[in-house]
Amino acid sequence: MEQRSEERFAIDPPVAVIVLDGKEIRQTARVRNVSPAGLQLVSDCVIPAGAAIKIELDNSLALGEVVYCVAEGDHSVLGVKVEHVLNGLAELQKKLMTFAGEPIPQRVD
Repeated sequence: MEQRSEERFAIDPPVAVIVLDGKEIRQTARVRNVSPAGLQLVSDCVIPAGAAIKIELDNSLALGEVVYCVAEGDHSVLGVKVEHVLNGLAELQKKLMTFAGEPIPQRVD
């Protein structure tokens, strides 16, 4: 029986997960699905429930807490309650550099 109160959307982008325990341990993971309140991640590493984490994806950053971590084959599945999300970080960096009078680095493609 489905107990979720919010719909989840399946996606699969890679993300960087940083455990904020004073050492800032960086791991990679994939986003399995997203809901308005959180994420489900698949990782090669175990991150214990209660751990505060930072998730970096493209031009966004999310802060959250691991709610559960269960083994699934040779991976771990993490449920993450998302507390804060910042989007448009590249644009914010440009505005801060302009305000500080620093040259804005040009993107090389």
